[in-house]
Amino acid sequence: MTFEEMFEKYYVNLRHYAYTLLKDKEVSSSVTLGAFMTLYQQWAEFKAESNMKAFLFTIVRNSCYNKLKEQKSQRKKDKELGYLFDETYAEKDLEAEMVYENVLTSVYAAIETLPTKCKVIFKMRYFEQKKIPVIATILKIAINTVRSQLVKARGILKLKAFFS
Repeated sequence: MTFEEMFEKYYVNLRHYAYTLLKDKEVSSSVTLGAFMTLYQQWAEFKAESNMKAFLFTIVRNSCYNKLKEQKSQRKKDKELGYLFDETYAEKDLEAEMVYENVLTSVYAAIETLPTKCKVIFKMRYFEQKKIPVIATILKIAINTVRSQLVKARGILKLKAFFS
């Protein structure tokens, strides 16, 4: 089975599994893509599909648990530092944060509607901060293909932002 076939076969189920643990679509997608990136890096070590499937689910589970620990730790830090801010600042900050979260949610939703190849390349470039040649090597495609997919993704996102 090829990597692309594994991705097509298990991506949706793994993302759903991550979502059941995290209750956050964007983070679930990110965790799932990270699991596939790890699998891709260790592809030669696997001989059976069942081993790969178990590996993917284990990585997703552990990544989700790590994300939950990070969130809990951040909430604790926020709570400890909360007394430093007065109420008026907190209200203004909350309003700005709500606007920011709404915009961010819209952007993430638009990214999820991109064609599969565009979405994977876009996330690798902008979420994982990978360089274009690295993306081309990982996905075994031409550098110009990566560039054109990024241009396409940005164009689609600009159109969605304009008509939203």
